[in-house]
Amino acid sequence: MIDSKSERLMSLDQVASRIGCSTQTVRKWAASGCNGRILETVKFGRLVRTSLEAVERFQQPHIARTPLLEADHSEYRRVEAALSQRHG
Repeated sequence: MIDSKSERLMSLDQVASRIGCSTQTVRKWAASGCNGRILETVKFGRLVRTSLEAVERFQQPHIARTPLLEADHSEYRRVEAALSQRHG
C-alpha cells in the first residue's frame, strides 16, 4: 500500500520516464498487472499516482522469484538499474 506521507507520488508518465520504460507498460502494470501482481496506485479524482517505492515493491519479489524469457528481461533490467541508481 502506498504511504502518501513518506512516498513521493508521481504520475504514471513520470515513473515511466524515470525508470526508462514506456508509459503504456506502467499503465498495464497498474491496470492488469504482471504474473498476478498489480502495481499499487492511488486515485485523486481522475488523476492516478504511484511511487518509485511502489514500483520497487512491485518489481523486487517478481524479479527474484519468476524466471522470465530473455526477451522480457530488457524492461526489468531498466527498472532494476533505475532503482539501483536511486538507492545507490
